[in-house]
Amino acid sequence: MVPIQSFMDNWGIDEMRWLPVWVQWVKEAEDAIGSRYSYHRKITVLTVKDCKAVLPACTQSVRWVILGDHGCDCDAMFDRIENYGISGGCIIVDTDGTVLQSPLKYEIYDNTLVFSGELKDGFVTVRYYSYPEDENGLPMVNEHHSRAIAQYLTWMESRKRSRFEQGYTRGVIKDEEVEWHRLCADARVQPKTEQDRQVIADIVNNPLSGGHTTKILYDGTI
Repeated sequence: MVPIQSFMDNWGIDEMRWLPVWVQWVKEAEDAIGSRYSYHRKITVLTVKDCKAVLPACTQSVRWVILGDHGCDCDAMFDRIENYGISGGCIIVDTDGTVLQSPLKYEIYDNTLVFSGELKDGFVTVRYYSYPEDENGLPMVNEHHSRAIAQYLTWMESRKRSRFEQGYTRGVIKDEEVEWHRLCADARVQPKTEQDRQVIADIVNNPLSGGHTTKILYDGTI
């Protein structure tokens, strides 16, 4: 795994005010590549203040929200919710273990859970998917994806700097975008061994497989 700090060091960026921007760009790149097997499933208890609860910085997506503080060691409770087949929204778990769908709704803005007015203050227990983290709580990325992510950051940083600095022409920025899409597609298929590479090549080049199989491979849906 590669820490996000290494990308910032390569760009010579040491201002912490840009860190949230780079974290967001890394998330966008990983999501575009399709890094679902890199995510970690976690549980956390969040404090709700004025209808808002800030998610951990490395949150990729939220799976379930249970009203109240049930601690971080409640995997069995969330597994039971999965079996109930409830989709989305907030969950109420009674003292006897009964699982109920709450009418309370929430949305996510800027990595923050925003609840409807019925929940102004309190606690919620959240199961979420997270990017791997370093010792500072910042995202780490799959080493096989590092070239593609570095190119995405280069493209985004160039777009940002083009507003204030000369030398970042539309042509240069377009070339960086094209290179990002190429590396992104390549990162979606990363065979671990030469044998794996040959298997993928045989499937892609098999005239009976067709373009559909190639699309599945590069979409990362197998």
